[in-house]
This record gives sequence, structure tokens and C-alpha cells, in this order.
Amino acid sequence: VVPCFNVQDTLKETIESILKQDFDNYEIIAVDDGSYDNTSDILKNFKIKNNIKVITQSNKGLGAARNTGINASTGIYVCLLDADDLWVSSKLTKVYKIIKNDKYRVISNDEIVLGNKYLFYLRNNPPKNLSNLLIAGNTLSPSAITIKKEIFEKVGLFKEDKNYLGVEDWDFWIRLINFGEKIKHLPEPLGIYRRDIQNMSKS
Repeated sequence: VVPCFNVQDTLKETIESILKQDFDNYEIIAVDDGSYDNTSDILKNFKIKNNIKVITQSNKGLGAARNTGINASTGIYVCLLDADDLWVSSKLTKVYKIIKNDKYRVISNDEIVLGNKYLFYLRNNPPKNLSNLLIAGNTLSPSAITIKKEIFEKVGLFKEDKNYLGVEDWDFWIRLINFGEKIKHLPEPLGIYRRDIQNMSKS
């Protein structure tokens, strides 16, 4: 699920990083959340050439865009990928091995943080408990998380209230842990988080 809002500068590379996966049993659902730049044209191109599912809606915010994609998905698991991030080509294969062998319902992986003048390794270590998550803050990146779809029925979806913009994922992790879900951590950098661009977390 790829939520998109005015991401013309990064979207092409993001979608291509999914298309380059060496695992092929997946669907791409891109949600254009009321973009007014060239985002819709880029998505239209991918839809025609690569048969990805594109949903267009008026601007409702990041949480609502993710929820639209989740609700439209037909798979057993949902992978989130923000439109300014990337996956390495083995991401889905390695996550699938974890799912297939160990039956985990939530999986996190590490990422490489890429800036204009720096590069470093980001460990998306799951919090040990609810207190740890509340005190340490949001230590998980949505683009590095895979969730079994049935969990959303128990925990709920991302908050769509615009007062939660930028922290709707943290709120979701809090509810996830509070419901007793465990997160399996895969200590490999399977994604690239592009930092020195105008993203919501940075703001």
C-alpha cells in the first residue's frame, strides 16, 4: 500500500523498487490523496504499463490514504511503503520466508537512512512493551512493517483525524502493543528511508 500526496519527485523510484522485487505474488495499491502536482500522471503511467491498482480520493491525510489502500487490498498480509521510501529487491522474499516458516503476524525490518551527505543504518527494533514505546517514542518506520490484514479488524485502522498527522503510525503501534501483538524483527536493511526531502516525519 503506497499513500501518495504531491510526491512527483520520489514516486517513480518508489514504485520501481516494488516492481523489481524477486518475489512476484503481490499487488500494488497506490492511493492518490488529492495530489495537485504530477503524481496522478505518474500513477496513470504505471497503471497502464504495470497493471497496478490506483485509487484517487480528495485529500484526507496520510492515515486515511493508508486505510483506503488497506481496505482495497486482497492479500493476507499488508506491506506499507511511503512514497518517498524504497525497498531492496529481496524485501518481500525475506519477509515471506519469515511468514511461511514462523507464522508471525507483524514483522519489522531494518532500513538504510539516506541523506544528501550521509548514510547510516537504522534499526527498527520493536518496543519490548507499551511503556517502552511510550517513553522511547516512535521507533518504527511504516515502510519497514508488514502486518497480517486480520489484525486491523482487532486493533482498528490508522487514525484519520488530522490532529494525528505525522503521529498516526505511532498511535497505531501503541494500540497494536496494547492488544498484545508481538512484532518479529528481521535485522536486515531491506529498505531505504530517504531523509533530506520534505517528508512529514521530518517536519
